[in-house]
Amino acid sequence: SEEILVEFDSEKISNKGINPVSFASIIQEANLVSSGIKLKGNKKNQNLIFETKIKDLEDIRLLPVSADKVMQFSDFAKIHKTFREQEEFVRVNGKECVAIDVKTSFDGRPVHVSKECIKKIGQSELRNLEYKVLYDKGKEQKKLLLNVLFALFQGLVIILLIVPLFFYKSNVAFLLAVLIPTSVLWSVAQIKLLGLNLDADILSGIGIATGLVSDAPFVIAECKKAEIKRVIPSVLSSCITTIFCLIPLCFLDSIISGIKDISVSIILMLINSTIFALVFFPCFLSKKNNSNKIEKYYIRPIYSACSFFRRNYGKTFFLFIFLSIIPFVVFPFLSNNIVSENSEDIVTFYLEYESETNPKKIDNDCILLVEAVSKIDGIDFVLSNAQKGRAEFEAGFNPKKTSFNKIVKEIQKCRNIIPEGFLYILNLDSWDNKKVHTIEVAITGDSSQICRNYAQEAVKTASKNNRVVQGVLNFKESEKIIGIKPDRNFLAKNNFSVSDFANSLRQIIFGPVADKWIQDGKEIDIRTIGLNKKDIGLQDIKNIVVSSGKAGFNVGSFSEVELISGSGKLYRKDNRSAAYFTLHIKAKGISEALSITKNILSDIHLEKGYSFRFPKQIEDIKYKYQTFLFVLILCVLMIFLILTALIENPIKAFLTSAVIFASLSFPLIFYAVQRKPLEIGDIVALVIVCGLSVNTAIFIEQSNKVNSIRKVRDKIQSILLTNISTICGCVPMLFVKNTLTSSLSRTLILGTFGSFIIGTFLYPVLLEKIKKN
Repeated sequence: SEEILVEFDSEKISNKGINPVSFASIIQEANLVSSGIKLKGNKKNQNLIFETKIKDLEDIRLLPVSADKVMQFSDFAKIHKTFREQEEFVRVNGKECVAIDVKTSFDGRPVHVSKECIKKIGQSELRNLEYKVLYDKGKEQKKLLLNVLFALFQGLVIILLIVPLFFYKSNVAFLLAVLIPTSVLWSVAQIKLLGLNLDADILSGIGIATGLVSDAPFVIAECKKAEIKRVIPSVLSSCITTIFCLIPLCFLDSIISGIKDISVSIILMLINSTIFALVFFPCFLSKKNNSNKIEKYYIRPIYSACSFFRRNYGKTFFLFIFLSIIPFVVFPFLSNNIVSENSEDIVTFYLEYESETNPKKIDNDCILLVEAVSKIDGIDFVLSNAQKGRAEFEAGFNPKKTSFNKIVKEIQKCRNIIPEGFLYILNLDSWDNKKVHTIEVAITGDSSQICRNYAQEAVKTASKNNRVVQGVLNFKESEKIIGIKPDRNFLAKNNFSVSDFANSLRQIIFGPVADKWIQDGKEIDIRTIGLNKKDIGLQDIKNIVVSSGKAGFNVGSFSEVELISGSGKLYRKDNRSAAYFTLHIKAKGISEALSITKNILSDIHLEKGYSFRFPKQIEDIKYKYQTFLFVLILCVLMIFLILTALIENPIKAFLTSAVIFASLSFPLIFYAVQRKPLEIGDIVALVIVCGLSVNTAIFIEQSNKVNSIRKVRDKIQSILLTNISTICGCVPMLFVKNTLTSSLSRTLILGTFGSFIIGTFLYPVLLEKIKKN
């Protein structure tokens, strides 16, 4: 930025007994419009002011300075305009720029803010300049919303295409085509009344619920009008059990952001669709049963499978027990990754230098590195920020042309371009089906230096472990500084305090801003300085002449000037000294990475009062995991109590509740075989599956047939349609670019498939055995 520099001769002013500290007050008094007095006249009053404002550089040159005789600034100083040396360089694709970051408030709408920002840019002078929008979260949010809406529409279409396969008459498909959109509109209206934003989480919940809300209409459509009262208990039971599992999730939004919105939207969809199905749906149905078109294709194989399991009761019993036990065995050993991840298409990396390295030199290196990174296929932009001792980079890429891992590998090849700097990439690629997880560790204690020593030892120890990709110290060696130790006796004899000495040196060496000068609406700093050099050495400091008011003295004549190590940047955590380091661990999930890190650090013996600390978000994983496990057990217990009240048989209720654990074994076995960690959506889906998995058993139990296989035959159409519609509603959501939505849909599909197998083939056999006993 432009500034006015008053460059004075420190030796000359010292000989005249002028203290450079007084320059700032002289300029401030001269650059002031002060109010004076009010002159009273017969007709009007007039204000009298003192106009002393600086108008140009010549006014500064003519400013008087009192000494033995009146002198002007121009007698011992050069006054001229110049540009202050930059201490930070921001570039995009190698071109210097100014970066502006616009963030929304807590309840702000990113899509609206994005739209308004683009509108303002089009109306401002920026439209005629070269600019580039680096991040547009509103645009990304809009894409995600459209993606979810499209998936919701796909799920609805798929469900409507299934209906004609089961019913001859088209009225059921037509009624469903009306009922589902009506449920969606009512749910959206209620969501707005609750004060919730219609974001991707809400729409994801509505999309997933599209398959669930078809259950009640399908069950009712299969019956005659006279039989509707008989199926109402099973319809209400299936709805209530699912809602009871969703209610606890509404209170876990502080643990997983967005889960409350998803749960609320599913609950509202279930309630609305059930009410519409029970109140309005029967009015449009015929008095006769709706014939099933494809019954002849599935009834025989299902009947044969049920007969097979009934003939082999012993094996069926042990298979059911085995599947029911699997969740208790597999669940504790599955790794989890229930930490929110940044899904932006950006690679962050750094160049680290010695602490004293000049920003201009680093900026020149940044230009070379940015030029190389920009040539990587798929890169959209590279933002660089060069500061003293380091440079930060963010590389945005197009995920349609390349992947995160490829970009990282290509950037790693650029290490040799800048031999003086250490290239550090924040996130690394996957390895052997295991993701590289970042764990930041703090060592806290009483001494900052001891903490640093332990951090260095920890990184050295961790680097020997084959699961550690890299270890990085988050601090540098202290930079060298010039230490000045004046002779206090000398200062006292010359009536010169340490404070006066320090202020004089500050004025001569650093030249602080004395005042602001506004010209043509532009604000310019006025700065006074005595030693205007870019590279200041020990000898330059020793030769500086300071004035005590009586005479001038060289700093070296009464002070020890030497190069010493500074304390560097001091870090604190929980009000204690701390040193930070980062480990990149190969692991299936963040919990496994944390366990590996703790195991590595356990080999380091710490003095009393020192300890390793981990980020709260990662340390809370065990608490989050236990919370969801508690919710899972609570849901099973609530379902058992509800079923006991409905069936009035604790043994049958217990057997039906056991179906939950057998159904959960399907997704858990899948993740164990795939060696995949449980994501946030997976664990939430397991809770929801608790409510869905008993629906098949409830439908079978509500049949008035005596024989278990005939019960299945009586309710097979409802069972098939409800399970198929649930799966079809979730399939499009698998392809939504949102980790929570896609993992939630995947586990719901696996759990629904498992509940269909268990409820249709194993549960009836065990139910019949209980009746015989």
